[in-house]
Amino acid sequence: MLETPLPSSEAKMLHFFGSEKESKEFQQCSSFPEKITRIWKVPLMQELLKKSGKQVSQKSEGESRRNREIGNKHFQAGKWSLAASYFSKAIAFAYVNDKQQGRDLSLAIANRSAALYRLEKYKLALEDIDYALDAGYPQDIRYKVFERRVYCLIGLGRLEEAKKAVLQLQADLGTSTLEEKKKVKIEMDANEELKKGMSKSSDAVEEEAEPWLKLPTMEKRHPTLPAFSSALELKYDEKKGRHVIANRDIECGEVLVIENPATACLYYDKREEHCDNCFKYIPLRQIPCDHCSALRFCGFQCKKSAIEGYHQFECGREDVFESVIGQMMQEGKTNAKGTKKFHRMALKTVTQKSLAWFLKNKDKLLKVHNSTLSFRDEYEGVARLVGHHERMPQTRIFAFLMSSIFHLRNLQQAGYFGVKKNKVFENLTEEELLIGELLYTFLEKMQFNTHSVTQGEPDKQTDFENGLLNPGLLYENRIRCIGNAVYPSLAMLNHSCYTNIYKFFVGPTVVAVACQKIPVGNEISENYFPVVQILPRPERRSWLSQSYWFDCSCTGCLQNLPNIQNSDTIPTHLRCERKECSGIVTEHSCRLCSKKMDRELRISEIQEVWARLKDLRKECHSNAKHEELLKLEKNILQKYIRLQELLSLPCRIMYEAEVLYWRAVRLAHGSRSY
Repeated sequence: MLETPLPSSEAKMLHFFGSEKESKEFQQCSSFPEKITRIWKVPLMQELLKKSGKQVSQKSEGESRRNREIGNKHFQAGKWSLAASYFSKAIAFAYVNDKQQGRDLSLAIANRSAALYRLEKYKLALEDIDYALDAGYPQDIRYKVFERRVYCLIGLGRLEEAKKAVLQLQADLGTSTLEEKKKVKIEMDANEELKKGMSKSSDAVEEEAEPWLKLPTMEKRHPTLPAFSSALELKYDEKKGRHVIANRDIECGEVLVIENPATACLYYDKREEHCDNCFKYIPLRQIPCDHCSALRFCGFQCKKSAIEGYHQFECGREDVFESVIGQMMQEGKTNAKGTKKFHRMALKTVTQKSLAWFLKNKDKLLKVHNSTLSFRDEYEGVARLVGHHERMPQTRIFAFLMSSIFHLRNLQQAGYFGVKKNKVFENLTEEELLIGELLYTFLEKMQFNTHSVTQGEPDKQTDFENGLLNPGLLYENRIRCIGNAVYPSLAMLNHSCYTNIYKFFVGPTVVAVACQKIPVGNEISENYFPVVQILPRPERRSWLSQSYWFDCSCTGCLQNLPNIQNSDTIPTHLRCERKECSGIVTEHSCRLCSKKMDRELRISEIQEVWARLKDLRKECHSNAKHEELLKLEKNILQKYIRLQELLSLPCRIMYEAEVLYWRAVRLAHGSRSY
C-alpha cells in the first residue's frame, strides 16, 4: 500500500495562513515587524497563543516522596551514589514555602547528606546538613544531622570544630525525646570517634579541589578584542569575509583565546547533573529552583543569579512551541531540529538583559555590517555574526518567527515588558515587536555561529593494561557535549579541516591554544567538527555544505590529506634543517634551498622522539593526579614541538602526536565529568 506523502513545509505554511494569498503576502513583507504582526494576527496563531505559556508548579509531593523512598532502598543496599541521585530528585520535586522551607525538602536533603558522608564527600555533606537545617529539618530528629556533622568534621581533620559540634550535639540530645540509653550511646560514640581523630593527626585533610577549573593566563590581550591574544589580528576581504591572522610568530602551546559566552544553554538531558548557570558538573549534590523541578544549581549564588536573571521569565512555563517543533521533527521535517536546538538559547539571550537595555542599544543590534572589525560588547558581537539572511528560505524564516512569537507571548505573561499580560491582545506594542525581531535575529545567527561546550570524560577500565593506558588507543579524546554557546570573538575564526588551535572549556568559558607553530601572516583557523584526522574529504565537505552553507577550501581539503588510518607510518616529508627555511626534504636535499640532509640520522631522531611520546601516552590518563598531568602536558608539548621541527604531513606520527597533545591539554585543564 502506498503511503500518503507528508505535507511539505510550503504546504504547512499555506495551511497555517489559510490561503495562498495570505501566505504570499507574508513572504512579501519587507520588514520583520510586519512579518511578526501578520503571523500574530492569524486566527490559528491566536488560538495557539491562548494555550501557551501557562505557568505550572512542577513540584509534586508524591514524586518527592517516591524518589526519597527509592533513594532509601539504594542507601540500605550500600549504593551511595545512586541513593544521592534519587535524593536529589526528591529535593527537586519537594514543595518550598516562602521561607524556602518544607518538611519533605528537609528530609530529602538530610538523607542526601548521609549518602555523601558514606561516599566520604565530607564537605558536600556538611553543606547539606546546613541546607537541611535551613529548610526546616524537624526539631525532634535534629540530633541525627548534628551527629553526622561531628563525623564529617573529624573526617576532614577539622578537630577544633568537631569539639564544638560535639557540644552542640550534647545540647540537642538534652532536649530530644530520645530514650536516655540511646542518647548516652550517641554521645559516647561521638566522643570516642573524636579521640581517635585527635590521636591520628591534628592536620586538616581537605578533599581534593578542582584545579582544572582555573583559567590559564594570557600574556597580553588584544587592545579592542580582549578575548583575543595581542598576537591575533582581525582582517576582512570579500572572499574570506572576516578572518584572523597571526601578527607575529606564534609558538605551539600559546593561549590565543579566552572568552566568556554571550549566551550559553545546557542540553536538556544534562540538567540533572550540571549547574544550569555555570555548567559545573555536580552529579552528587545540586540546589534546585524553588518553583520548578527543571533546573539545578551548584550553589545558592548561582541559583540566585539565574532566578533573578534569565530563569524568572521561563520558570515553570509550558511551551507549546516545543511540542509543535517536536511534532514537525517526528513527521520527518529534520530542518526543524535547528530551531528546537537553539529555541531556549534565543530566549536566554534576551532575558539576560532588560527591556530598557535593548531599547537603548537597538540600533547597534539591528543596523550592523558584517565587515566591521570590532564591537563594543558581546551582544553587538553576536549581532555582527553572519546569518546568511539573504539565502534563508521563507519556510525557515517562518519556523524561526514562530519560535520568536511563542517566546514573545511567554515574556508578555512573565511581565518582561513591565506588566503581566494574561490576555492575548490582537496588536503588539513597538517594544514587543523589537524584542520579537531580536529573538529572530539571535536565532538566525545561532544556527551558523554556535559552539558545542564539551567536557572531559574518564577513561574506561578496559583502556588500561597493567595500570597504564593501552598504547593502541589513537583518537580517544573522551569528551562529551553538554551544551551550546555563542562566542562572538571565536566565531570570527574561519574553519579548517586541519585546524591550528585546540579548544577546551572551563565551565562555559572557552580557551583556545595553538596546537601548531603559526608563522606571522598565517591564518588562525578552528574546526567546526569534521577533521582531517578522522573523516575523508567528501564527507567533510558535504557536512560543511549542508550545515554551514560553504564549500571548504582549507589546506586539508586542497591537498586532500589522508586521514589517520590511511596515513603512512614511515616519515617521508622531512623539514629542512635551516630554521629560516620552510622547505621539505623528500630525498636528500631541500626542495626550496637545496641544503643537503642526512635522512637516516633525521629519521632516527624522529623515531626516538616518537618512542618517548608513546611512553608518555601510557601515563596520560584520567586516573593521574593533576600535578602529574601538568608535568606530562609540558613534557608532551616539548616532544611534539620537536616533531614539528623535524617532520611534516602527511604522516601518521604527526597526527598521533597532535592528538596526544590535545589529550594532554584536555586532561590537565578544562571541565571534567568525573
